[in-house]
Amino acid sequence: MNSLNAASTEGTGFERSPFWHLLGMRVLTERPGYAEVELPVRPELLQVQGVVHGGVISALADSAAAAAFRLIAPDEPISTIELTVTYIAPVKEGRLVARAEILSARRRIFVADVRITDGDGSLIAVARAVYRRFSPARPATMAGPARSADGPA
Repeated sequence: MNSLNAASTEGTGFERSPFWHLLGMRVLTERPGYAEVELPVRPELLQVQGVVHGGVISALADSAAAAAFRLIAPDEPISTIELTVTYIAPVKEGRLVARAEILSARRRIFVADVRITDGDGSLIAVARAVYRRFSPARPATMAGPARSADGPA
């Protein structure tokens, strides 16, 4: 297991993500196919009833699953194609920890399960994330239609 500095997101490349910084997420632990991501609860992440907004929990689940995938194929772009979150209990303060595990990593599609707990380890939400892999960008010479000296082929 590759344990990172608690304030780090360097292993997966998320240190460059303004969104991760906005929410305050950080990678706690990662290895190929598994990641733990922490999010400290702050007042600006609460909805009007005083609990963490469901969108924040959803973003944490999505981000943790993406972090788990990054060490499997670090140079491959990915996109979420489905995310299902089941909310179990509200959270008002403390921290959230998402533990994501890749269940299947096929050629183009992969699936991850995510468990989100509070600082005491109580289950807050579960999620299933489905992603699509994209091939790394092709060289410019292969990107467009074939051309000859007389114009397009």
